Amino acid sequence: MLGITRLLINFQEKNLRLVIGLFILAILLAFATYRRTYPPVSKRKKTLLLSLRIVALFSLFLLLSEPILTIARRYTQKPVMAVLLDTSKSMELAGGQASRQEELKEILEGDLLGKLSSQSELEIYGFSDTISPLDLNEGFPDSLGRATSIGEAAKSVEEKLKEKNLSGILIFSDGANNLGDDPLFVAKSKEIPIYTCGIGEYTPPRDIAIERMAHQDIGYVDNRIPIQVDVSQVGFDELKIPISIREVSTTPGKGILAQKNITLGASGGTQTLEFDITPQEEGIHQYELTVPQQEEEWVKENNCRIFSIKVLKSKIKVLLVTGSLDWEYTFLKRVLEKDKNIELKSLVYGKNQRVISGGFPRNEEELSQFDILIFVDPPNFIFAQHKEEINDFVFRNGGSALLLLGKDFTDSKAFMQAAQILPFDLEGATIRYFSANLSLELTQEGRLHPITRLAENSEENLKIFSELPPFLGVATIGKASPDAVTLASFRSSSDPQILLPGIVVRNYGKGKMMAVTVSPFWRWDFLLWGTGKDNQSYQKLWNNSVRWLVTREDMDLVNISTDKKIYRSGERINFSAKIFDQNYQKIGDASVLLKINAQAAPDSEVLSLSLDETGDYTGTQRSLSPGKYLFDGEVFRGETKIGSKTGEFTVEEYSLEDADLSTDFDLLKRMAEVSGGRFYEKDQIENLPDDLELVEKHRERTRELQLWNHPVLLILFIGCLSAEWAIRKRAQLL
Repeated sequence: MLGITRLLINFQEKNLRLVIGLFILAILLAFATYRRTYPPVSKRKKTLLLSLRIVALFSLFLLLSEPILTIARRYTQKPVMAVLLDTSKSMELAGGQASRQEELKEILEGDLLGKLSSQSELEIYGFSDTISPLDLNEGFPDSLGRATSIGEAAKSVEEKLKEKNLSGILIFSDGANNLGDDPLFVAKSKEIPIYTCGIGEYTPPRDIAIERMAHQDIGYVDNRIPIQVDVSQVGFDELKIPISIREVSTTPGKGILAQKNITLGASGGTQTLEFDITPQEEGIHQYELTVPQQEEEWVKENNCRIFSIKVLKSKIKVLLVTGSLDWEYTFLKRVLEKDKNIELKSLVYGKNQRVISGGFPRNEEELSQFDILIFVDPPNFIFAQHKEEINDFVFRNGGSALLLLGKDFTDSKAFMQAAQILPFDLEGATIRYFSANLSLELTQEGRLHPITRLAENSEENLKIFSELPPFLGVATIGKASPDAVTLASFRSSSDPQILLPGIVVRNYGKGKMMAVTVSPFWRWDFLLWGTGKDNQSYQKLWNNSVRWLVTREDMDLVNISTDKKIYRSGERINFSAKIFDQNYQKIGDASVLLKINAQAAPDSEVLSLSLDETGDYTGTQRSLSPGKYLFDGEVFRGETKIGSKTGEFTVEEYSLEDADLSTDFDLLKRMAEVSGGRFYEKDQIENLPDDLELVEKHRERTRELQLWNHPVLLILFIGCLSAEWAIRKRAQLL
């Protein structure tokens, strides 16, 4: 409702009195000029000429006095309630006789919305992995989203309604959040109360689900690959079922590779199974894990999972180099020797650069036999003697290097010899080694990276890192270089707000680099046995590191890839592109455009990648329907096309919504509590209008116009003077 509009003129000119005086004087002169004219003219023409002169002078006055017109409009805004309706796939489920969506429709068909609309303006949206306006007169949407992002929905609706008097957010959902920002964090950060209504039953529907799979991403021909599977069930006690793995292939004769018959336990429980498969050919293999669907199951998609493993032909050849026989070297050597897929050779130096065991490769051909060079706290002389060979091994030949930095590395100034390959910016860096009890914290990139993924579940992974023993020392080398990625960091002893790199990785030329600044890592093995745990985290970290380092991306000058080969339905697909010149230096002024096509459909999704802080080009495609997809990327520099790349990925039927069919009313209760709102059971929601205290908001909107800078004034000044001159000339006035 609009109120009063006020107009206010402010003059900016400091010598305003002088300008006003000159204006008044000019007006008086104009009156004197037209009091008597020669030859005489009619009174009407005198008045017209005088008016033109006065308007021209007034325009000049406004130009000289620099006035600003302020238009202030005061108005009242009615309170607005945003209503968010969960339209994700999980709303189809039914723990009782009616589905969750049917329960929601029943509530909305009552008089709740009518009561709310009498108190406020209603803005109704449907949300799943995205949010969009809903017109309930047109009914619920037919297609349901395959993921639920409650936090992003609340954040988005506040942004959409920021110009209105948003007084509350009402969320109808089953609480099964599985994507995006933490809803509790979003709720805490808002000054708007969030009211929530739990839809669904406390008892989940009957279902058998493949809850989790754990397998290594890389295997080897004729080597056994273990696969761990968690199967959960609700409502199928003591049922006997087979679980099988087969290769997804069109090649005839490739049937079931592994199968186990199990008896399901108590309802609500989870069973863990171990499978083994042995690939016979190298390449990327896709496999399908299947549990037979039962007639009374509500969801069939979580009975089947697709996964892929990259199979290599030979073992990983590693050269382990150290400047002393210490515990760090001993524990790491033991872990690497235990891995049957690693062929390990050691090179140990003693005092005075004396070789105790092994020897450094004598030429490029011998060095190229290795896949990875691992240096444990290497002293200066190692890089001084083999600097060029190590650099060429990584940059030009596509090898990898892992550096565990320590006291010898900094004291001997080995960083000066290794500066070229280090993933750090040494310019202006303080390079020293100091002792301190400190722990690693995963960065956002580290939470998803294969190296630091010690558990499939991200929350469990964070918990593992938080419980690992602290480190006793750290080599502070400097901040990570622009083309490097920090996976884990530690807090500066001088300023806890500053995070310094602890585990850093980098693509260097055709190869890869990894550096670790904290030590000793053997504490992750030795100390955990004394707490009743084991060294699985220690083993997992180094096994992950070796496999990431040995995995070769296609190092063409144009390289575009997805972060995974197989996505769950509802997941967002992350693309990255590395664009190099002929010297394998990253190009930062290219444009990268992707066309994404389903193999069975002609329509394309178009995605433009943008340059990130590491010099790569990245972009995210929102969830796609299940199926196989091809992408075609084109790279331009200006108007010139400099390359292209194609690839493929798969979106499986198993969606984020299928991972957990139960409701999460506790999440909805906590969101309401931390935001100052309230949680309602579905049979209590009719009380909401009586509990609300909605008030109108008075606002004032101002707009400023610089009158003196407006072209109309100049046009008016010139136009009036021109018209006066034309009339005077025609009347032959002196």
